[in-house]
Amino acid sequence: MCTFHLPTQTRVNELHFRTRNLDDAARFYSVILGLTVIERTDSEVLLSANGKGPAMIRFTLDPAAAARRANENGLTHAGIQFPSRADLAFVIRNLVRNEYPFDGGVFQDASESIFVNDPDGNVIEMYHGQPEKVWGTDQSWHNNPVLGLNNLLASIKNEPILKRISPETTIGHLHFNVANFESATRFFHDYLGLEPAMAADGSVSFSADGAHPQIEIDRHKNTIRHAHNSVGLVSYKVAVPCSEVLFALNQRAPIFGYETAPSPESPNLLEIHDPLGFVLEVEAHEKKEDEAPPAEVSSNNKIQFKQRTPVETKNAFSLSTKLGWKDLLSIFA
Repeated sequence: MCTFHLPTQTRVNELHFRTRNLDDAARFYSVILGLTVIERTDSEVLLSANGKGPAMIRFTLDPAAAARRANENGLTHAGIQFPSRADLAFVIRNLVRNEYPFDGGVFQDASESIFVNDPDGNVIEMYHGQPEKVWGTDQSWHNNPVLGLNNLLASIKNEPILKRISPETTIGHLHFNVANFESATRFFHDYLGLEPAMAADGSVSFSADGAHPQIEIDRHKNTIRHAHNSVGLVSYKVAVPCSEVLFALNQRAPIFGYETAPSPESPNLLEIHDPLGFVLEVEAHEKKEDEAPPAEVSSNNKIQFKQRTPVETKNAFSLSTKLGWKDLLSIFA
């Protein structure tokens, strides 16, 4: 079989969730996280970072949706990537001022991140990647969420409070737990052509460019398949630079036994049912003839990420049990 790879420009750009309370979901992502509601109906809300389309997060109301079970497989967390340390700090300060609980944090050379649960229990990782030139410059807060959070918040103590996150904020990656590791690898690597990389803890990440993980999977043999109508992820969308990719994926799907269908929403959108029980939407973003090519980024300024070691993963403990709101708010006193 010929080797196939998704283009290196491929990016995850939209998540679609099912919720039992549209108002709570909209408030969390707009008021707390700072996304902008770009469309709202009685049954759906769309939010983006740039205040216009396309949507980055979509919620559909289903009052009868089943509650997520503790041992279900599926989405472990979604990573929202901020363009700078300051942008991440602004959002974290907003969480603190609204007394919204953190679920954990990891602070290290390559990146700083905070985990929160949204009102439906979806785990969101908010993070930024630090340029390699600053690695090792300050190790006092490494792998210590308490010191790391203090360090981060102190850096913006005297800055004005922002109401909206940076328009350059993106969906960085998705992390799934799977019962059938081989089936998931076959889909993301063999079928989609994403490059795999094994981490020290046994998880595998997949990327289009071989450097920035976009999909990560962990093996959990004792999990059960999530209910098709449960609260949580419904579909995830990736953007590709040309419609030829849609044709290739549609032609390859029967060979691998995957079901595909053109989307009723757009002729440039292909829906693929993945083996995890979700729908992957692949959307072609054709570049206009008069559109200038994107500026090249110097390799010296390229943001890089490194996999967490078992020690770093162990230190990603819950902040809620280690740090009280009064301690956090005292930073701004």
